[in-house]
Amino acid sequence: MLNRIIRLQAVVEIITNETARALNLLAKQGTKMRNAVYQNCLALDYLLDSEGGVCGKFNLSNCCLQIDDEGKAIEEITEGIIKLAHVPVQTWKSWDPNSLFGGWFSAIGGFKTLVGAVGLILGACTILPCFLLLVIRSIRSIIEATIERKTAAHVMMLWKYKPLNQENALQP
Repeated sequence: MLNRIIRLQAVVEIITNETARALNLLAKQGTKMRNAVYQNCLALDYLLDSEGGVCGKFNLSNCCLQIDDEGKAIEEITEGIIKLAHVPVQTWKSWDPNSLFGGWFSAIGGFKTLVGAVGLILGACTILPCFLLLVIRSIRSIIEATIERKTAAHVMMLWKYKPLNQENALQP
């Protein structure tokens, strides 16, 4: 599951970086188009200067050409997107018993060892009775099985048990 999450994070970061790159290219292209439109407007105004420029030629009262350059704003937004999507490489740190409880007992300082020892003793007191019952039952069942075998042998001796001779048993 963790590997899938890491892969998903990597894919999201790649997609975000490529999207930001595409937006930056579009912003640069928009800035170039804006400059080209202004150049053409200046050229037309120069050529049509005798007739009052473009606005005078077409009798337009509100003929103010204004194109805002939003390229810088788009680049700032894409930089923020890239920073947001980037997750630094995470390294595996081995198990450290000193950080077992982390910041749980930071207020008691040097008493962490004492708290750990008390916790171990309480855990042992909780588990020990169960473990002792298991050991006692195992020993009891072994002893009962041994006694049963010996008793069966004594009973057979009392009844004068004679085992069959294997050679005579096979002959008809």
